[in-house]
Amino acid sequence: MPLIAIARPGYKFIKWLPTNDTSASITINLQSDSGFIALFDVDTSYFPVLPPVINEVMASNLSAIADNYNEFDDWLEIYNPNPDTLDLQVIILLTTWFYLLAFQLQSEMTLRRFLPTGNILIWADDDTEQEFLHANFKFSSTGDDVYLFAPDAETLIDSVSIRPQATDESYGRLS
Repeated sequence: MPLIAIARPGYKFIKWLPTNDTSASITINLQSDSGFIALFDVDTSYFPVLPPVINEVMASNLSAIADNYNEFDDWLEIYNPNPDTLDLQVIILLTTWFYLLAFQLQSEMTLRRFLPTGNILIWADDDTEQEFLHANFKFSSTGDDVYLFAPDAETLIDSVSIRPQATDESYGRLS
C-alpha cells in the first residue's frame, strides 16, 4: 500500500514514524496492528501570499471585551487572510503626535501557528507584565497611527490611522 506525505503550505514533511524514513512517498505492507505517522514541522522559510493585516482596533474599551485578567483594555486585532498557517513575527509601532512606541511579537509567543483565516487580539494596555499579548502602549481615543512591520523593522506590512472613537465602539475595516 503506498503512503504519500503531503505538507500544507507553511509546513514541511520531516519523516515517517516509527521508521524514521525521510522519503515523502513509501510503500508498506500493513499488518493488523501496525501504523505509520507522518511527522511535519513549521517551514520557517515559507512566506504567505497575503500579509497579515490590522483588522480592527478599539481605543476606548470600558465594557465591550475583557482580557484574561477581566480588565477592559484597548486592543487591536491582527488577521491572517491566508488559507495557510502563518508564523507571525511582527513589530507593532504606535505613533501619536508626541511619542513613538514599539512592541514586538515573537514566534515563541504562541503565535507561531497563527491559524488560517484566523485572528489574534493584542491588548494595548501598557501592561507587559500581564502576559505576552499585552503591548507596552495604550491608544488614544482621539486618534493614533498604528503600523505593522516585518522583523527587519524596515518592511511595512500594514498600517491604520485610528480615527476618534466613542467608548466601546471599534474601528474595523474590510481587508
